[in-house]
Amino acid sequence: MPLIEVLLLLLILSRVLGEIVERLGQPAMLGEVLAGVLLGPSILGLIQYTPEIRAIADLGVLLLVFLASLAVLNPVSEIHAQLILLSFGIFQAFERSLI
Repeated sequence: MPLIEVLLLLLILSRVLGEIVERLGQPAMLGEVLAGVLLGPSILGLIQYTPEIRAIADLGVLLLVFLASLAVLNPVSEIHAQLILLSFGIFQAFERSLI
């Protein structure tokens, strides 16, 4: 499967499962992780572990840890946290363009 199709499938299923799990009173992240486990090589095997997928997964883990540290260490408003994350993303894109 091409990378764009894999990402689209993962995004759609993670959004759907996130909404379902959220309606059951659980965090949406639980459904998103469940979507990754379902589509990954563990169960259905629709997504193969390629270097591109690994890079995207590593970036996702980095952003998740970054957001968790923002929530724990400094209780800022949600808008402020989103601005910090946006500036981090812009910096990351700029840094990658220099390499």
